[in-house]
Amino acid sequence: MSAKLSVIIPAYNEAERIVPYLEEILAWCQGQQPCEILVVNDGSADDTAAVVTQALEGKPGRLINLPANQGKGA
Repeated sequence: MSAKLSVIIPAYNEAERIVPYLEEILAWCQGQQPCEILVVNDGSADDTAAVVTQALEGKPGRLINLPANQGKGA
């Protein structure tokens, strides 16, 4: 079944603080219609991509990794 709700999270250099946030959103999504989490990594210089990939493993979410920081407008 496809998701009826997509939660999109922009991220830039969030490796140190994104995991608790993702856990909170995942817990909220469990009580909703089919839900997916999309984390858009905007060219982070830290380990954001690796941290998000590990945190979402086996969960209804995925990482979209942009190669370079482009800001909110992109």
